[in-house]
Amino acid sequence: MFEAFQIIEHRTVEIFRLYIKLTSPVPGKGGKFVPVAETPHYQFIKNRIVGSPVQPMHGYMSYSHYNTRNQHHLDEHGFEKLLNSIMTNGYDESEGRPLVIKRRNLSFSPSWNVLDGSHRISILAARGDTHVMVAVVRFRKNIIRRGIERIGSAIKDKRKILLSNYRLTIKNSFEKTSK
Repeated sequence: MFEAFQIIEHRTVEIFRLYIKLTSPVPGKGGKFVPVAETPHYQFIKNRIVGSPVQPMHGYMSYSHYNTRNQHHLDEHGFEKLLNSIMTNGYDESEGRPLVIKRRNLSFSPSWNVLDGSHRISILAARGDTHVMVAVVRFRKNIIRRGIERIGSAIKDKRKILLSNYRLTIKNSFEKTSK
């Protein structure tokens, strides 16, 4: 997935300007980007750090509920291990900075959609950090080029199907006439 992007800069951003994508709890509904503090990730970690109650967020009752629906690679146990590592050893950004892409908005203050690193960012936010160093990325190809490539790929697929059907028709016709 990330080969479609290229890193254009590293910068420090305010955590409250970061948005994490949540898949809808309703199948087939897609998802939306929400502020870090409105995610089940953040609620789970905030509960572990300060014991605050877990609040339902965007249709999810808990991180476990979110994880069940999304089958994420980091279950509660793995998330707690990451939390303990960061709390004990500190956050080591040299192990990989969160990847973000600029949000399209009309505001003069930029905000960012998180593509990778939502668990790390949630931990930093819950422990009170206000800034994080991120890698800002952009698509390697612009939206028009990506659209043209998708259309071209769809045309090639359709052509293959048509050719295959044509060959089958010819073969069937030949078999009927040779009998």
